[in-house]
Amino acid sequence: MISRSSIHVEFQQSMAALEATRISTEQCRHEHCASPPAFPAEALGKGFSDYGHALRTALEQVYQANLDRLDLSDTTVYAAQRDLQQIGGTDRQIAEDMSISE
Repeated sequence: MISRSSIHVEFQQSMAALEATRISTEQCRHEHCASPPAFPAEALGKGFSDYGHALRTALEQVYQANLDRLDLSDTTVYAAQRDLQQIGGTDRQIAEDMSISE
């Protein structure tokens, strides 16, 4: 028995959703980059500078990890857009080929 499965993609809606995600990610990146951590090691007071340095380092690591996540989101969205364009192109080509052969 032969079973056929089909994939239905709402091309325009999918591309619009991906574009909205890309724009949202860019806005998040802009806001994130506008406020990097600025924690002076001396902020905890005399005798606590080692803790201040450790806290500043931790804040910088969290900041960078969030920036890395935004970069990964961008990479994923661009890959999805590229794949969707390829699916759309293949779909159009198959539709053209089918209309020619009929």
